[in-house]
Amino acid sequence: MRVRKTAVSLLVIGMTVQILLGILWILCNFPSGWTYPETEYYIAVADSWVLDEYTGVLYPVLIRGCRVLMGRLGVPFEGLLYLVQISVAFLCDSAFVMLCRWDLCGRKMLLRAGFGGLYLLTVPLCVQWHLSILPHSFLSSLFLLLLGLCIRAVRHKEYCNAKLVIQVAILWAVMTLLHPDYWWFGLIPVLYIAYLFLRKKAFTMFVCVLAAAVISSVLAVGINTLVQTPGSSGKIQKSLGASMVSRMVWPNFHTNYFFWPDEIKAIMTQVDGMNISAHADLVQTSFGPMVEEAYGKDKADEMYWQMAINCFTVRTKEVITAIGEDFVAYLFTPWQVKSHLDGSGLSYSGWHYDKMRTETPKLTRWYVDYGLISFEIGMILVVCLEIVKCIKARHIRVTGCRAGCSLPLLCVLFQVVWYTMAGAGMMDYRNVPVVILLWYYVLIVGMERAEWPSIP
Repeated sequence: MRVRKTAVSLLVIGMTVQILLGILWILCNFPSGWTYPETEYYIAVADSWVLDEYTGVLYPVLIRGCRVLMGRLGVPFEGLLYLVQISVAFLCDSAFVMLCRWDLCGRKMLLRAGFGGLYLLTVPLCVQWHLSILPHSFLSSLFLLLLGLCIRAVRHKEYCNAKLVIQVAILWAVMTLLHPDYWWFGLIPVLYIAYLFLRKKAFTMFVCVLAAAVISSVLAVGINTLVQTPGSSGKIQKSLGASMVSRMVWPNFHTNYFFWPDEIKAIMTQVDGMNISAHADLVQTSFGPMVEEAYGKDKADEMYWQMAINCFTVRTKEVITAIGEDFVAYLFTPWQVKSHLDGSGLSYSGWHYDKMRTETPKLTRWYVDYGLISFEIGMILVVCLEIVKCIKARHIRVTGCRAGCSLPLLCVLFQVVWYTMAGAGMMDYRNVPVVILLWYYVLIVGMERAEWPSIP
């Protein structure tokens, strides 16, 4: 009993320190933020309304709204946008904790949800996006809220009703309008809810889920399609072939030059291939546009597939190893980022960290190191607590775990596979904020299962 209380107290202390460091970091960096290439693009789109196929319409609308409101006061709009992102993140993170741990009521529930929300808000690998002009903050927050609603419906059947269908459909549409890829990610929870109704033999509600899903997705995808101009940003087309050439070929554009189709050799020299191999983003911004301008999108897509298959045939082991490394990196991001920052692997982690430490280098170093190390120690404590609990109970209960874990696990695996195959061998933890937050949420679950310290 004493060991358990000590372990839980250590978890609480460790989380509290992260929260305090995170709040201090936010205050010291607000409202400076950082400028990414995508940031400049979103700001430009908010003025021109010329969107490419990779961009949702809603985030430029939010930027434009903040600029109009703050422009009348003569104040930079970034501060308002960051305040909105931080507020939405805290509310959604708190709601997610509350929805997933629906075992208390009243003041205790609010206190624990608020504490959990602050802990998730101040996760070092995600807090950066709350102070950036990028949609990742909203996307991770809304997706967690969507997961929380679905998990509550799984555990408490009375919440599996028409209200849930409307909430899920709205959240799915909003995320799609923020980023088109989230149509696919949101599809998993929607299908899961439909499956719940089908299993209950509630066929009317099953049809309602499908109808609401079709309506919301058609509206969201239709609005995006109406305002998008494919190719307007000068990037490679959004196709499976384009993803495969990025995934399978980079960084071997020059070493495999002999195997490329004659059409590719006619427009790309081996020196060009060497330059593209040195920078993963040039696959999207240089190689793709060059091929598509010369041969058109359909012919270019055929050649993308041919190059990907050729490279996979010649370098099978190398390609599979790179895919496996990226899969592990995306799945176990909190551990992998720490090794990336120590100098191992190919990733954008060092670049993001360098941006993050611009205003407060020492505080950022302490904050990030503490957040990653305390997470690893916390996971060890949680695992030990679970082992002790199972030994004392002499059996392992899997029913509750399966009900609460299957949906998040499906969503995590889908996002991990998606970005593993869409990437160019450069792991980018910015792509998987939901995966990171769910790993940190495991510590909250472990503390809940071991019982919280008493709250007056």
